[in-house]
Amino acid sequence: MKIKSLKPLVTASACLLGLFVLQPAQAHDHIGFSIQIGGPPPPCPVIVERRWEGPSPDAVWVEPHYEWLNGRWVWFRGYYMYPPRRDCEWVPAHYEYYHHSHFWVEGHWRDR
Repeated sequence: MKIKSLKPLVTASACLLGLFVLQPAQAHDHIGFSIQIGGPPPPCPVIVERRWEGPSPDAVWVEPHYEWLNGRWVWFRGYYMYPPRRDCEWVPAHYEYYHHSHFWVEGHWRDR
């Protein structure tokens, strides 16, 4: 016996659930339903930007990057910013691998 993927069955079941079981008690102008199986699609190719001279030695360059926002990839140009305190360092946004999955970690400041 050949085992087939359950993804189409799960998707169809969720759609039917949304259409027939979760009917609202009163009429609404708009009802939204969204299912995402797996992660977002990969972003477009990286746009090459030239880093310019910083405004001061204390400024930190944040690399240009894509972020997944509202169901699509959005390009953020590189920019400089200042640390909130002198004893902080910038950790660029990156993926981390944990329990057989990749998770996106936003760029953030951390104590040294």
